[in-house]
Amino acid sequence: MNQRPTKSIVFPGIIFLFIGLNFCIVAITVIAAGRNPSSFAIEPDYDRKALRWEETAQQLRQNQRLAWTITIDRADAGTLAVTITDAAGRPLDSATISAEAFHHAHARDKVTTTLTPTSPGQYTGTFAATTPGLWEFHFTVQRGPQTLTQTLTRTLAPQTPPLATEPHP
Repeated sequence: MNQRPTKSIVFPGIIFLFIGLNFCIVAITVIAAGRNPSSFAIEPDYDRKALRWEETAQQLRQNQRLAWTITIDRADAGTLAVTITDAAGRPLDSATISAEAFHHAHARDKVTTTLTPTSPGQYTGTFAATTPGLWEFHFTVQRGPQTLTQTLTRTLAPQTPPLATEPHP
């Protein structure tokens, strides 16, 4: 005799089927996310930064008081150039500037550089960026006892290779 399963057996079976399907989807997602280590990043010392929130808030207030402006003039494979002006728009000289940058898709791969003055308010440094796309720049400007921190984002265009020229006969 062939009897059909009763509803009391089919319903729990469907629930266990969905639970098993969910388990498989989660396992595939975790494995896929873990295979590309540069696709995610953890903010270093995030817990310490949270504990020192007062220092961060104080730095934000100092940034507002100083009102210095950082403008990225050039960011490509090889060079990072910025202009820094004070609250009155005058070039800011005699400053020490460090920059840390990362591509949003590869946040673990950080590029750091120290910028040197080239003319009043103009600073340049080496910048090993080869990936076009959205980049985030963290600047720290030190001038005497004053410190400014600023974060800027910029989309870098793909680098076009120079055109090959052929000699004319």
